[in-house]
Amino acid sequence: MQLQDGSLLRLDENSTLHVLAVRREGQTELGLIEGLLHVITRMRKNFSVTTPFVNALVEGTEFNIASDERGAQVVVESGSVRTQNRHGSVLLPAGAAIAASAGKGPSRIEVRPLDALRWAIHYPQIIWHSDDMLAAMAEPQADSLRQAQASMSASRFAEALGRLDADQQRSPAFASTRISLLLALGRVDDALALLEQIPAASNPEASALRAVIQVARNQPQAIETARAANASNENSAAARLALSYALQARGELDKALVAAVDATRLAPANPFAWARRAEIELSLAQSSAARRSLAELNRRAPRLPRAKALLGFVQLIEGETEAALETFTRALAADDSDSLAYFGRGLAAIRVGNYEQGRSDAERAVLHDPGNAELRAYLARVYVGEDRSALAGKELRLARRLDPASPTPWQFDALRKLRENDPIGALADGQKAIDLNDNRAVMRSTRLLNVDRATRSANLGPAYTELGFKQSLRIAANDAIASDPIGPAGHRLLAQAYAENPRFETARISQSLQTRISQPLGQSPMAPQLMISQLPIVGGPNALTQVEGSDLFERGPAHYSMTALAGTQSTHALTALASRSSDRSEIEFGHFQYARTAPDQFTDMDLRATRVGLRLVPSATTALHAEAWSEDRAGGAEFEPLLLGLGSQPKFLRDHSVHRNATRISLRHAADATEELLVTAATQRVEEQTDNRLLNLPIGAIDRVGLSSTALGSRYWKHTRDLDWVLGISRYRARWRSEGDTETPAFLIPGIPTWDSFEHNRLYAYASLPLSHGIRGNLGYAFEVLNGNESESAKMPRYKIGLSARTGARTSIRLAATQGLKGQKYDDQSLEPTQFTGFNQLFDDLTGTRWTRKSIAMEHRFQRGGTVGATLSSRRLKIPNFGCNSDPMPCLGRWREELHRVYFEKPLSRRTAVSISWIWERLTLDGDASTTQYPNHIRTEMTPIGLWHRIDSRLNAKVEAIQIRQNASISASDGEIEKRSTSRWITNAKLSYARPTPAHSIEFSANNIFDQKLRMENSDFSGNPKVPLFYRERTVLIEANFRF
Repeated sequence: MQLQDGSLLRLDENSTLHVLAVRREGQTELGLIEGLLHVITRMRKNFSVTTPFVNALVEGTEFNIASDERGAQVVVESGSVRTQNRHGSVLLPAGAAIAASAGKGPSRIEVRPLDALRWAIHYPQIIWHSDDMLAAMAEPQADSLRQAQASMSASRFAEALGRLDADQQRSPAFASTRISLLLALGRVDDALALLEQIPAASNPEASALRAVIQVARNQPQAIETARAANASNENSAAARLALSYALQARGELDKALVAAVDATRLAPANPFAWARRAEIELSLAQSSAARRSLAELNRRAPRLPRAKALLGFVQLIEGETEAALETFTRALAADDSDSLAYFGRGLAAIRVGNYEQGRSDAERAVLHDPGNAELRAYLARVYVGEDRSALAGKELRLARRLDPASPTPWQFDALRKLRENDPIGALADGQKAIDLNDNRAVMRSTRLLNVDRATRSANLGPAYTELGFKQSLRIAANDAIASDPIGPAGHRLLAQAYAENPRFETARISQSLQTRISQPLGQSPMAPQLMISQLPIVGGPNALTQVEGSDLFERGPAHYSMTALAGTQSTHALTALASRSSDRSEIEFGHFQYARTAPDQFTDMDLRATRVGLRLVPSATTALHAEAWSEDRAGGAEFEPLLLGLGSQPKFLRDHSVHRNATRISLRHAADATEELLVTAATQRVEEQTDNRLLNLPIGAIDRVGLSSTALGSRYWKHTRDLDWVLGISRYRARWRSEGDTETPAFLIPGIPTWDSFEHNRLYAYASLPLSHGIRGNLGYAFEVLNGNESESAKMPRYKIGLSARTGARTSIRLAATQGLKGQKYDDQSLEPTQFTGFNQLFDDLTGTRWTRKSIAMEHRFQRGGTVGATLSSRRLKIPNFGCNSDPMPCLGRWREELHRVYFEKPLSRRTAVSISWIWERLTLDGDASTTQYPNHIRTEMTPIGLWHRIDSRLNAKVEAIQIRQNASISASDGEIEKRSTSRWITNAKLSYARPTPAHSIEFSANNIFDQKLRMENSDFSGNPKVPLFYRERTVLIEANFRF
């Protein structure tokens, strides 16, 4: 029952409780005369329970109290309870217990909370007697059992027990039925006493019931007891069901399903067998099979409430949230003690945004199954959503005591700490959840465990972002994609991690596309700037993008968020996102704009993007996604080139404007968790203008391009026990008009327009297979055809081979050799995997570039979060007509690119974290430097050092110092090589304030504090501005984030 003050009570049978006073604001007082009482109350110092022997004064807690003629016991699950009588007083913390009797004060005793609640533990039903067995009995006995089973099929267990003739309890059928009903009613001691009177050899069903009790109490001998029951009677459906539960407890779900299927074959009239079969099919994400089993169950036992509860979960999995709410409500109307139905209804209520009902139902689920650590963890997650962190922490601590092996309490505690501005604590708990992930094998298949592991890895992303652990963020994304290649969480995180990597924009935008297609209904929409390539602002697309964790409860019917920024250099920016979803559809809207005043030699920056998306889910296996977006950008490079004024034809990018409109429609079909088919089609129109100022001459060069294109792509992914493989095909066609004008002080000399076309077709296949424990091999093949001008056209295969190995629980080594071929610049969204063995394979090269890459990486993940590691990469490029003698044409310029990283990112204490990296990049022409007007050598070295500190529960600070060194060379008009170098330290600082409810945060940052002037050479020769890693001058910004 629920009291007016919100407290929840559950009484065991044969208990007497006096409700003496209940007030919402004042004192609540209960009197337990005899029996067992379980209480969940959030009142503090206003709630008390009296017994003849001891009084319990509650201080916001959950506890269990028992009273009989001999004395009383109080056991505290969470919070604290002060127990007292006239002989003494004891304050009990969580996990403690006392006993008191006549004439004695309360004294501490050793009792586990789960033992004190054994009367409230759920014991599944397995006993059912077939019509043939009943026909062989005497009619009075058979009729008594028929009536009892009719009541059992409606979950009226007390009524069923009353229908059994006590004189017949020596009959094996009567005895097993009586024991099963006693367990269902929580009368465990009576059930055990009756079991002790039955020799195992004389009644195989008694052994099956012993196994069920052992499973419910987490006793390891359950599997041997269940096997013995099956050995004594191979035709016993009850023994098969007990074996199914025991196998599930060992994490052998496939075998547990086989045992359940055997039970339905041996006893097709047993409703509990069909219910068990549907449960396991749901655990294996086989919702269609579960529907069939439930249909059979409903035909045989239409009044069984558990059938309705299981159907509700099928509907919830398939996205029918409103229908699931109604189904769970009907299940509870038939049996208001079903914890599973309460949990399901609470989950559905939260999905539709009703947190109050969701929390109430989650509390009732815990009250009806208090020993279930998973239910307690989910209740804590609801409390987190209501900004009741202290209550959530109590529930999570109790859940960990009840089941130390469960990863769920650790995962939800990580999310709680992240909301409480404790990313270091969140990392430690999140990493612990990953370590314990496979312990959920009792509930999840191997494939679904991989999905869970991917989600847990991705949920570390916001913590790594807050601490500035950029390499750890990338590794978490890699781990998530390796565990679940088709899930949206890892792809979204990797898109974020790629934001500041040189020439990774095609890979980042492709990751964004794959996220949008696979993202389920009800999650927060993606910001439109995430689809803009080479955004020329510090932070790239991550600027003005809120970072969120992703988990089961982030899904909701509506999401609204806004980010605003203002600062020096007349900087102002805004991002606004909104989405609204129903069971079968969702609409999304996003808008982004950014403006900043530039110095005289630059063009003011003005960036805008808008996106509208529509998602339709006609069935649980199929989703359609349509979107349209537009971007407008204007502005030049963020920095003057290091070699400005040198070279044979020195020029400076003054302005680069792009207007781009695109539409896309995509289909995703996933029959189950082991396969996925994606199909996508897109069209776009692009107007691009590049304005270069030629130095030493009073003229400028203006290049304009107008492009229209279409793209088609399809990809199929399949997971088997020993192999993951991908097949895909794509086609891109473009036609464009280009012209180059010459600008003089007096007039404009128009260029002559030219028309051209381009086509890029590719077929690819990938396979990943385990070679031995901890070692995985990867193979890839692609065949690509480029049809463009003579220099860009190519027809060639691409080969890839890679190996990854785990040398311990946290250390990995990866190495790969890959080949690639670059298509056109605006063919930048692909379904092809962007990574191979954890290394990027889509680069922003010039059209027609052929390359070969060799890479090796070693990474160690610290137990409490953070990483140390190194990555070495060398890439050989052949670029059409770039860095080679173009007479006769065509020719291929040979270049060499090297990128190496060494990094250390680790929390130093509960409040402080440090990150140190060394990044070394070199691009060199292997040939005659006079064959190109661009730099023939660029070497960049950066050493970022960051320190993060948590000041208090709402405030944190970060200081970063970056050493930048660069040297570059270019061929002058006389053939000589001209060189320049630079070295600077850039210092940044940031102060952040955050509150979880209402969700908002404010950041104040001072960038390039000492106003260091710096020139930097852009190693991307495509003509686009590069995503800057720091501000060119002192810049002070304030940013505000709101989420509704």
